Amino acid sequence: MGWLGLVGYARTTGDLPAVLVMAVLAAIGILQRIRVEERVLAEGLGDPYRDYMPRTNRPVPGVY
Repeated sequence: MGWLGLVGYARTTGDLPAVLVMAVLAAIGILQRIRVEERVLAEGLGDPYRDYMPRTNRPVPGVY
């Protein structure tokens, strides 16, 4: 379920705690996927990708 779906679910059911739990779980999954993808890209593409990584913004620039 996307973030917009979570907002819609919260508005229709009024179940904010459930939405917060789902949002946290979704964020954990997304962050894990980012770590795996970056590792695979670094292994597959080597130094050119490692040089590119510091020049590129992450999902939350300055934080992650």
